[in-house]
Amino acid sequence: MRTLTADPEEQLTGREIRRLTARAAAARSGRGAVEVLSSVAYAVVCVAVTVGLVVGIADAVRGVVTLSSDAQDPDMVLSLDAVRAMLWTVVGALSVSLAARLGPVGVSDAGVRWWVPTGVDRSGLLVGSWWSTLATWTVGTSVAATTVAGVTGVPVTAAALGGVALVGAGAGALLVAAVGLLQARGIAGSARRAADGVVALVPVLGVLWILVGSGPWSGSDDGGVAGPAPTSGLWLVAVVLAAAALVVVLVWRRSLGRLSASVLAERAGTAQHAGAATLSLDTRELARALGRGRAGRTRRPSRRLRVVRGPRTALLVAEALALTRTPGLLLAVPALACSAVVAQQVPALRDGAGLVVVTAVVGLRAAQTGARGASEADVSPALDAMLPLGSRTTRVLRTVFPAVVSGVVLLAALAPVVVEAGAPLGPWVLLLLFAGAGFGAAAVRGAYRRPPDWSAPLLATPAGALPTGAVSSALRGPDLALVVVVPLAVAVVVGAASWGLVVAQAVVAVGAVVVASWVPAPDHG
Repeated sequence: MRTLTADPEEQLTGREIRRLTARAAAARSGRGAVEVLSSVAYAVVCVAVTVGLVVGIADAVRGVVTLSSDAQDPDMVLSLDAVRAMLWTVVGALSVSLAARLGPVGVSDAGVRWWVPTGVDRSGLLVGSWWSTLATWTVGTSVAATTVAGVTGVPVTAAALGGVALVGAGAGALLVAAVGLLQARGIAGSARRAADGVVALVPVLGVLWILVGSGPWSGSDDGGVAGPAPTSGLWLVAVVLAAAALVVVLVWRRSLGRLSASVLAERAGTAQHAGAATLSLDTRELARALGRGRAGRTRRPSRRLRVVRGPRTALLVAEALALTRTPGLLLAVPALACSAVVAQQVPALRDGAGLVVVTAVVGLRAAQTGARGASEADVSPALDAMLPLGSRTTRVLRTVFPAVVSGVVLLAALAPVVVEAGAPLGPWVLLLLFAGAGFGAAAVRGAYRRPPDWSAPLLATPAGALPTGAVSSALRGPDLALVVVVPLAVAVVVGAASWGLVVAQAVVAVGAVVVASWVPAPDHG
């Protein structure tokens, strides 16, 4: 009896399968050389426009930061050198966190189904993703580090900015390669948690340094303006980072074959979810995609469930458990408050319109952090449907914890302003608590917003067509926050909280809760 045997010389390698698939996809697309060249030219133009916008924004922010620094200002505790070091640390931690969430290497969902089960070498299948990931993180971290340097007063010279760009590139390659090695061992989640902890710890350390008010990172007699950067030291650091990154990247390349199918499947699902959310301009789904991960361990029933006496208390206890069982959310609350305090070290953000923007962003973001229950209920409507409560009552109850979190963060963030004003604390405390209630309502309104309406007309702009349906959906929530911040903005600009502003803020907060609890009629069309 004859048996079929495979010739080892005719078996395709992983690299050959990947290239064969790419050729087949290109043949089916029907695109010729002209279409390919036009796409490349369009991509180059888009990159050039983006770089121009980033450079323009960085130059404008740099002018605001440096020109607003008063040489006689004694309140500048942190120097621009300290702010620059903190921002560079945050950039590195965010790059690690994003790399751990997105893989960093892998294949598409179709590749997991068709390529991974084959008996070919997995390293050849993943080398394309390895190259693209390495290039993306190297260039992205370099651009981010250079932008931070330009904004925080580094001299705009080829030597200084070139050294910063090389340091950022080497650091990006080193960090993403380290995360890739952890991914090969199946423990990339530990890098994500550590990076999130560093992002939350940096502003806390900044506040501690402000309280100490001394040391080499403190503002000097020049008002905190940074001096010339030592370019020779930057180039030396760049060389050391490049050598270390080269070694780690080569080790990472050799470890690609050890990636398991489960790790690749999890990465493909996250990448597909994040890509779809980015394409649809849905920030809510993008946050859910980047927050995906393996299921945690099963927890024992909490003793706090004993306090449940009805559907209302059951909902509030569930909201509390959802927050306490998510350590990342608990770290975000003090980090937001400390970030606002550190931001006030920048002269342009210490008072006036700059401080209003900081207050609005921090207050709304804190409320969104506390609105975890509303976000989960939007994904799974059964969470609300199983409760013997009306829809409006449910949404009002889900506003409680976002309001509390936002109010506490606002109290901590504006504590320096309140203390400096020397006014009675009662009006300020009530004003900030009512503002937190309004921001909580805005967060709940945003959590329950409908998906983007892609049938809405497009709006022609110099940057291209803008989908109005996606924009209106993304603004649902922040639009209410703009109304909520008005009385608080008046108090911040004036520097005093009157009882009239407190009453106005209370009325606005009640109106915001009413608007957020409104349930639209179902669309039967």
